[in-house]
Formats: sequence, structure tokens, C-alpha cells
Amino acid sequence: MEKVLKPYTIIPNSLYVEREADRQLKRIIEDMGRPGYVLVSRQMGKTNLLIHSKRQYQGGKDIFVYIDLSNPFDTAKECFENIIDTIIDTTDLLSEDHLNEINTVRLNKNQLPPHKVHLNELRVVLNSIEGKLVIILDEIDALTRSSYSDLIFSQIRSIYFSRINYQELNRLTYILSGVVEPTEIIKDPKISPFNIGQKIFLNDFSFEEFTLLVNKAKLEVSYEVLERIFYWTNGNPRMSWDLCSEVENLLINKNIEPKDVDDLVQIHYLTSYDKPPIDNIRELVKKDKNIRNSLIEINYNKSKNISDSNKSKLYLAGIVNYREDDIKIKNPIISEALNLAWINQVEVEEKGAIDYAIDLCVNERYDEALAAFENFLINNTFPSDKRSVAYFYMGKAYLANGRYDKALECLNLTNFNNTDSHQIYLYNTVRLTQGKAYFFIGKYEESLAVLKSIINTNKKDDVYITALINYASFLTANRQLDEPKKIYNDLINENFYKDISIKEEIIKDIQSLAFFNLGSIYIIEGQFELAVKSLRSSIEFSPDYYKPVKYITLYKLLDDEVEKQALLHNVVDLIITKQFVPSKYVIDKPHNYNLNTLNLILLYTYNISPNSLFIKIYNYINNGKHSLGNSLLNLITFALQNEEISIGLLILKNLYDNLEDSKFGLNDEEKLVIVKLHLNITKQVDVKASNIYISLFIKLEPKSLDIYDFYIFMSRLMNSLSNSNFTEFLNLVEVLYSYKKKVDKETYPNYLLVQNLELQYYTITNNELKRFEIARSILAFLERESFEELANKTLLTVSALEMIRKSALNAINIGQLMKAPIKFSKIYNRNEIVKVRYKNGIVKEVKYKKVIEDLNNGSCIIVDE
Repeated sequence: MEKVLKPYTIIPNSLYVEREADRQLKRIIEDMGRPGYVLVSRQMGKTNLLIHSKRQYQGGKDIFVYIDLSNPFDTAKECFENIIDTIIDTTDLLSEDHLNEINTVRLNKNQLPPHKVHLNELRVVLNSIEGKLVIILDEIDALTRSSYSDLIFSQIRSIYFSRINYQELNRLTYILSGVVEPTEIIKDPKISPFNIGQKIFLNDFSFEEFTLLVNKAKLEVSYEVLERIFYWTNGNPRMSWDLCSEVENLLINKNIEPKDVDDLVQIHYLTSYDKPPIDNIRELVKKDKNIRNSLIEINYNKSKNISDSNKSKLYLAGIVNYREDDIKIKNPIISEALNLAWINQVEVEEKGAIDYAIDLCVNERYDEALAAFENFLINNTFPSDKRSVAYFYMGKAYLANGRYDKALECLNLTNFNNTDSHQIYLYNTVRLTQGKAYFFIGKYEESLAVLKSIINTNKKDDVYITALINYASFLTANRQLDEPKKIYNDLINENFYKDISIKEEIIKDIQSLAFFNLGSIYIIEGQFELAVKSLRSSIEFSPDYYKPVKYITLYKLLDDEVEKQALLHNVVDLIITKQFVPSKYVIDKPHNYNLNTLNLILLYTYNISPNSLFIKIYNYINNGKHSLGNSLLNLITFALQNEEISIGLLILKNLYDNLEDSKFGLNDEEKLVIVKLHLNITKQVDVKASNIYISLFIKLEPKSLDIYDFYIFMSRLMNSLSNSNFTEFLNLVEVLYSYKKKVDKETYPNYLLVQNLELQYYTITNNELKRFEIARSILAFLERESFEELANKTLLTVSALEMIRKSALNAINIGQLMKAPIKFSKIYNRNEIVKVRYKNGIVKEVKYKKVIEDLNNGSCIIVDE
């Protein structure tokens, strides 16, 4: 088999695949209105794009000339002359007279500047032909490194404005290509910028374009292999070509499977990382910290934070495609080559391990900071000149991660001098952090004492103010409210800041926080009108990023539904307009816009406007990452854990009622969770839901069972037994026993319920041998743990366990079938409402847990069983 996909520099026309950029370039050449500017990274096929364009349009009355500027000339004059000489060398449309005229122009070169000579020569060329002159200048970024680049690009810019004087220039246009932004082409700020070009973005192949390349190459592989190649390359031209070429090599000796493609990727791209374009991309990332920081933002799903200039850098490095609103790494190969561990290693090599870890901490990447510190300390100790600073930041990272004992351990290893004017600030900063750590581990008095010692220095700086705020907050947490109210009112007062050197915006931030905390005190005191007033003032003074938390706190206090809806609209518009990304919740920064606040906003918008306002904020934050159903399922969990039960149940009902609605995009695992929640929360006998649950459970074969699964299975088993549906009963018992070795030790005792029902089944079916066997197993089980311990682990009460024990004993002792009909006891949830009748005739409806003792001692019976 003849090899087709060879390592060409210029792709043969028979293998060239056109993209949108080809069509855009064609329109620019046909219009001749302004220069085209092909802006693209290395190895994306820009040179072949230009050459293919020249192939298509060259001939007849038009001149298309391709000029590579990667080896710039010493002077602007030489560069201009090379353009004209290349035109002359590549066409026979110029007459001898016109060539002589150009030579005459050059002979008079001393009388005119180089750009004027060049203009005259271009006019000679244009006047000698009837068609268009298209000058393609490739690798212009190389030209920007010359001293005369501003003159060249200013001249090109001037050509278009000179058309008003010289009509022939209307038949001249330029196509420029390179990896530098137009704003960077002209370096001198006194010269008008090169802003007339029309950008042409060269993105990766679509799947259809990639398939066309494979067909042109006559690469005979299965559709699954085709998909796997595209999965790895996502249409990157160089990677697609090279990977298909490697597949072509393998096809000589074997049939190709998708796993073969994975192996090729691992060998050629993800081992030494030296294959184009990966090698070039990694070098660019190493050299540019802004690109590294942007990659970290992408890793943390914060791509909306990336500036336009850094988006351009990512595009020109070949890391992302050009998309206005969707910044993500092109393909899995590039993503793996630029993984976070490698980026961190580059940072360590550039800064040193300790400074890198400190930098991570300053940027609130606390998990990574701790990992960096801990890795360093495995084989090293902090040098004396960095010891205190390193231990301070390490302690701060432990505090942010909730590891307060470790935080104190690190902070106690610092050694800043509180008598040294240069170190007193750091000393107090360490003490402030210690005060927080003491509070969070419950050492209340120690915390207040440390904070008070900072306050008593009366050194009014940001540490002093932070200590004051924390001191008041910790007093409030202990319901000591008078002193905190005084502190917050002082902080609200402008006079407090007269002798403090502090920026106006920081003062407003402190005042906003003081108003907010004062509002929290009023809530504790039940003074809700004052709380609302304080919260409104807090929002007025607050920086935008802190407003969502304050809006939601105010929302909970408002009664006016119209105002509440308006407030939710405000907070949603604020988040979307400002493109806020929620931060991880940090315990000593509760006012940050965090994931908890976002989830509350989602809950409240769903509650009032599930099809409009909720969808608006959901679409903004989701960006296609998860299905609507998956996101709502996670929201149910959050609601149930955060005392928003009614909204959680509203969402659950909507999902349960619409399990098969495609707009929710629920998979089977998610459907199983929804039905399971529905059955356990409603506690209703729902045959339809039970059927769905059992069907999905058997289909999916979950890894284990929990007590909620047992509740559903037991309800279904009792129903089957009551209705003499013995086949279903035995099948369900078999399913449950298949998990017996997989459940945890806390859930395992619930198999007593299964055995008790089996005992009843074998009694009904007159199987004495099996009845005797099950009874002995039950009694052995009950001997291993106390009834009180088992009651805590199972769906049964102590009295129910005693009844099971007696039934097992009877089954062994009687030796014959019980003639009396068997009654099946319902299993009650501790919080379930039951109706009981006492011996004196009084009937009550109460929670089951309230009457367990009365039921056990026979004072009452359940009458709705």
C-alpha cells in the first residue's frame, strides 16, 4: 500500500481540506476592500492556507505573490525592493518598458525615501497589468523584530488611504499572516495603529472536514477508530495529519482498533512531549506566566475571568480555538500535556518551591499551597531567612482548609519580633490568624484574649480593624451583643478613620461589613425592621462581588413578594453582567460570593420562576457542562441539607413527574436516585414508583445498598407477601442477598428484616425445614448484638426486634405450622405521623418516635395499621 500521508511542508492540492478561513479569505480577495490578517498559532496550516489561495487565484490577468518574511532584510529599502523583485520574478505580465521604468525609479532612489520609491514601483506594476495584485506577506511577526517594521506596516496602511489619489491602488490588496496581534504590529505610539485589517481566524477541522481529509487520504478505518482519532485531536490539523499517518503505518500489518489509537497517542504525544505542536506549545507556556495563570483559571472553571489579551495569547499559542464566549483547551492531548502538575512544576522551577507555595497562598489556592509546602518539607527545612514567613502562610492555608490545630502548630513556629518596627505588622498578623484558629477549635477565651491584645496596641492599621471585626463577630457568636453593636457603630462612623491611613474604597468595604454584621445582631434580637435597614445600608456601601451574599440575606427577611422578586432579578443581573465566578467557601471570608450563595440563588429563583429567571442564571453558570436534571438533583441535595426542604421537594416532584422529559437529560443512575428520594421522603405506597425503582436497580446493579434501599425493598417485599405474589417475593429476596457481602457493617443488620419475612413466607408455604433454618439464623444474629444497638442500625424498634425473636423461637419450638393468619406489621419511620389509641380510649395523632415507649409497654396501640 502506497503511503499517502507523508510529512509534507506544502500539502498537495489533492489532500488539502478547505475550512471557513478559506472561504473568508476568498471573500476578502474578491472584495479588495481592506487587507486580510490571518491570525493563528504555529502548526495550524496558515502557510498552506495562503499557498492554496495563491494556487486558486493565480493566472490570467491577476498576480498573486507569496513572500516569506521569516528572514528579514537589514533595511526597509531592501525589504521593499524584495517585494517588487519577487513580483517581477514570478510573473511574465510586465513588459520590458515597465521593467525599465522600475529601474529608473530605483536609479533616482537617493532623491526619495524608501516608502515613496516603493509606492511608485507598485503603481508601475499596477499600470502594467489589467487585473489584481495580491501581495501575501507571511511570518510578519518576524518583521516586527526589525527596526523598520513600523515603516513597512505604516506604508501598507497608507496604500489603502492613497486610493483616493491613485485609482490603480484599488486593484492592490495585502494578505498578512502571523502570530502577533495587529495592536502589536506598530510599536511607536505616535504612529496610527494598524487597525484596518480584517481578522481571519483559522480554527481546527470540524468532524466533517476531518472526515474529508481521511477520505482524501483513502484511509480505510472503522467509524469507531475515526471517532477516536477525532476525540484525541478534536480536528487540530497537524495532530490529525500526524496521527492519521501513524494509523496508516499500522494498517500495513493489522486492523486498527480504538485502543491502538490510544496507544499511539500515549507513545507519540504523552511520553516525551517533543512532537509538534506540543513541543512548541509547552515552550510558549514556560515562557509566559500570563498563559500559565490563564490555564490555571481554566482548570478551576474560571475561564470567564480571563482577560481578552490573555485569551488572544492562548489562541496564538495554539491552546484554544477562537470562540467569543467559550474558552476551553482544544483537545485532550493538549490538556494532558499542560496538566496542572506540570504547570506547578514550571512555577516551582521559576520561583523556587517556597516562594511558589507562598504565591499560591496569596492567590487563595490553599490546597495547592499546602501540597507545595508539605512536599518541600519532606526532604527539606525552611531556611532561617524565610522560616517565619513560610510557616505563617502555611498556617494561613491550614486555617482556610479547616485544619485549625495544624494552623496553630505552624503559626507557633513563627518568630517575628513585636519590638521591631519592621516586624510588628507581621507579628500582629500572625496573632490575628491565631485568634481565628483558637475560635474555630472552640478555645473561645484564648481567641478573645489574642484579638484583644492586638486591639489594645491601638496601632490603627488594617490588622487592627480586622481584629476588631473578628472580636465583635466572636462575641456575637457567643450571644454577647452589646459590645459588638458599639464596635460596629464605631466602624460605621466616618470619624473613626480620621487618623488611619486607608483608602476610601476599603473604608466603604469595612462600613458595609459593619452594617451587615449589625443586621445579623438585630436578627438575633428579633428586631427585623432594623435588620432590614442595616442590610440595605450594607448593600449600598458594598463592593459588587460581596453583594450577592447580602442580597440573599435580605431576601430571607422580606415579606413583600414583589420586592423579593425584584431583588432576585437584581442579583442575577449583577452576577451575569459582572461575570462573577463563585469562590470556594472560606470560613473566615463568609461574605465572598461563594457556592453556597449561588445554590441559594438557584433555589429561590427556581421557587418563583423555574422557567425564566432560574434558567437565565442556570444557563450562565452551567455553560453546557451538566444536564439540567443533574444540576437540579444536586440542588435537591443542597436544599435538604440547608433547611430549604419545601423548595427541595418542589424540585424533586418536578423531576419525578418528568423522568422521561428530554429537556432534563436524566440518565438511569439519576432516575434511580430521584425515585429513591421520592419513595423515602413521601413514605407512600406507590406501586408505580416502586416498579420504576426495582427495574432500574436490577438494571444498574449499584455497588452497594443503604438503609433507604432497604426501606423500599422491605415495603415491596411485604406487599408481595400480602398479595401472595411469591415469585416476585423470592426474586427480590435473591436480589437483596446478592448484596449481602457488599453492604457496610452499619447497614448489614437490616437483613434481619429480610429473614423475618422469609420466616413468614416459609410458614405460609409449609416449608418446615427452611422455616427452621431461617429461625435459627435469626436467633444467632440476635445473640451477637444488643437490641438497643440493632435498633440504632435498622428500621426496627426494640419491641419489633423482640417480636422477631419470639417468632423465631415459636418456629423452632412449635414444630408445626401456625394456624392463625399472619398479620404483617408496617415499618414506621421515626418522624412518621401515626394514630394511636390508649387504654382509656383517648386517640392521638403524633410522631411515631413520641409513642415508641408507650407502644412497647402496651399503653396504646396503632389504630391505622
